[in-house]
Amino acid sequence: MSKPKAKNTILISDMTGTILFQQEGGFPEESQDKLVQFLNAGGTFVLVTGDSLETAKKCFLKPLLEKGYSKEASLYLITANGYQITEVSPQQKIHYQSVSLSLEYKKKSLSRFETLLSDFFKISFSLSDKEMGLLLSENGLQLFVQDRISGLNESLGIECVPNKVTLCFFDREGDCDLRKRLIDHFVSDSELQALAQKFGLHTIVGNEFIDYINCTKGDGIQKFFETQQADLKDKTAFVVGDSPNDRWLFEFDYPIPFQNIYVGPDQEYFDSVVNGKKKGVFLKKEHTQGFYKVLTEMITL
Repeated sequence: MSKPKAKNTILISDMTGTILFQQEGGFPEESQDKLVQFLNAGGTFVLVTGDSLETAKKCFLKPLLEKGYSKEASLYLITANGYQITEVSPQQKIHYQSVSLSLEYKKKSLSRFETLLSDFFKISFSLSDKEMGLLLSENGLQLFVQDRISGLNESLGIECVPNKVTLCFFDREGDCDLRKRLIDHFVSDSELQALAQKFGLHTIVGNEFIDYINCTKGDGIQKFFETQQADLKDKTAFVVGDSPNDRWLFEFDYPIPFQNIYVGPDQEYFDSVVNGKKKGVFLKKEHTQGFYKVLTEMITL
């Protein structure tokens, strides 16, 4: 693929582990600068994340706003795994919003989370009424729980957003054996399986998380292209991701020329998923620099 100009490019990217690091913070300064340069040069940027709109605004959008970019920049946030599409520039506008998970499902799944965490760590784990209320609220909550588990040196949390309930380790590096055993404990639970089936949910499993969601990143991208097709027909797409939760981005049948770019560590995943429909690019050695490399070496700013 030739090196297109920014104005002829749509850059589609995951957030955590691709752009942001260290517990969903750590947006590298050099990446911020180059992304602002890309936007100001007429590029279209689409952030696609499993996180809530509030988290995306705090961790991703706020640093960019502080840097300053053109009010005419083309910037979109697809949040909560395709739940909502928000156009940020020139003014915030919601283009699409899916349905939320039912309150019944959220209550039952969170109750089961309490039981499974208690069983696994051999403690009495429970959420307070206040915490449960915030998790079940319209905006949801990202709740860290590791301080309640003696001897746990991991950033473990429960997240509940309108269309997703998640158990997640927020640090990329950690005790791989512990993480695998805990996530397997949730994956193999028949009650959570039955709940997901009853409410028609997807179960997405990664090395650091397990998601129960009612839509995918692919659903969000499809809706995005349906609503923006006329403005994107002459552009080339670069698609960047790092984890199993990004498979819907890599496997989507884009209506324009595209290039998949993988910045994760898993060769088998790259071979089976990223390289599927179109030959992908594997930036394994440049994991934390991968997004920056895309902006500096694959696009003319």
